[in-house]
Amino acid sequence: MSRQQVNHREATGLIRARARALQHPVSTLRAQVQEGGLITASGYLTHCGASYYLSPTCRCVRRCTPDLNCRNCRGTGQA
Repeated sequence: MSRQQVNHREATGLIRARARALQHPVSTLRAQVQEGGLITASGYLTHCGASYYLSPTCRCVRRCTPDLNCRNCRGTGQA
C-alpha cells in the first residue's frame, strides 16, 4: 500500500479510535495529525491541505507503537 487519500469521516474515525486507545483528547491527536502525523491501526495518518492521507507504517510497528531503536525509521514508525 502506498500513500492513499482517505475521506474526512474515515480520518476522524481513526483519530477517535486512537484517542480512545490512548485515553487522550481527540483535539490533541487531531493536532498531532496536522503537525506531522499519527500512527493508527490502519497506517500512518497525515493531513495536507484539505485532505487526509494514509501511508504504510514501518515493519517495526507493533500495536500502533514503533520500536524506538529501529534503524529503518529511527523510532518514528514512518515507512
